[in-house]
Amino acid sequence: MSSSHGALRRFVTAINGNRLVRAAKDARNDLIDRRFRASGHEERDRFLGQFKPKSGFVVFAIAFNTPWVVDLLTAAWGKYVTDADLVVVDNSKKPEARARHRDICLRRNIAYCELPPNPEWNPNRSHAISMNWIYYNLVRRIQPDLFGFVDHDCFPVAPVSPARWVEGKTVFGLRLKSLVDASCWYLWAGFCFFDFGKLKDRAFNFKHDYPLRMDTGGKNWQPVYSTLTADQAGAAGEKRIEDDGLREHILADTFNHIGSVSYRSDLRDDERRRKLSEFMWDKYIGVDVPRIAQP
Repeated sequence: MSSSHGALRRFVTAINGNRLVRAAKDARNDLIDRRFRASGHEERDRFLGQFKPKSGFVVFAIAFNTPWVVDLLTAAWGKYVTDADLVVVDNSKKPEARARHRDICLRRNIAYCELPPNPEWNPNRSHAISMNWIYYNLVRRIQPDLFGFVDHDCFPVAPVSPARWVEGKTVFGLRLKSLVDASCWYLWAGFCFFDFGKLKDRAFNFKHDYPLRMDTGGKNWQPVYSTLTADQAGAAGEKRIEDDGLREHILADTFNHIGSVSYRSDLRDDERRRKLSEFMWDKYIGVDVPRIAQP
């Protein structure tokens, strides 16, 4: 990092840490969140009117402009998961991506719901208010026994019973610590699961907590995580491996997180994207499951 870039980062951090600036930004973020949460109710009602979960565990994945990833996730879910319903919730900016995601879900018998147009330009804030929309518009109306979130590029790679992770717990997921206070923690937004019955009265908030330097989901520290005892919070293990020159991030021994697939500069290369897609499909899905979308 150059000295000028480092100085700029320190200046931005200082500005963001200013109490008045922070209060103004939080007020702005909360206003956008509330307005977004109050929109899209026609689609919400359409979805709820036809959604018939097969289990008491509903897991949501927020799709964003990458049909080949949604194809991989939905194929893997059908192959490896039997005790949790997957719902793909579409936050895509591109109408053609939404159309392809909808078709993939229809053909794979996976539930699909569209979010209203998202006003946030920042990827993390966009994802956070999408999670809040899902929680307050879908989860609280479905009232499942358990619910959770996975990233759209975080998919099962072996037979797995997600419900067993939450047995005897209140939450389970990949735990991350505050960068300024190690006693504060949150579950990574791309792999987090909750007992709805135990937490239905909590004011969930999946936005980031800037003062505590906790990313998407960090604001759940106060209403949710800070109230739990150590044995109520299950932590997923993780390991990073490299296979055929491709990095893999394995969670709880059964999920693989590709990581930032909608934004990574290396995946803008057609050949690199094709190689990654074929590698993941051949290794974890197999020829017995036909592909619907190519990268």
